[in-house]
Amino acid sequence: MNSLHPGAPALFAVLFLAVCLPFAVYCLKDLAHRDVRYLPVWTWALIICITIPLGGLLYLWAERDSPRA
Repeated sequence: MNSLHPGAPALFAVLFLAVCLPFAVYCLKDLAHRDVRYLPVWTWALIICITIPLGGLLYLWAERDSPRA
């Protein structure tokens, strides 16, 4: 028996997009203004976009000590 409300998956999807897309945009803007150390910029951009939100979290964690451009 399914105990979820019929609209729950759609609501979850909307909330996920409302939180994760702005986070990904923030990470991409930060990436554009930062000198990265470990991977090329295009690789970080792909990781951020493909693995939302984990890619952004990984980027912020790995590159947090690098200086801003």
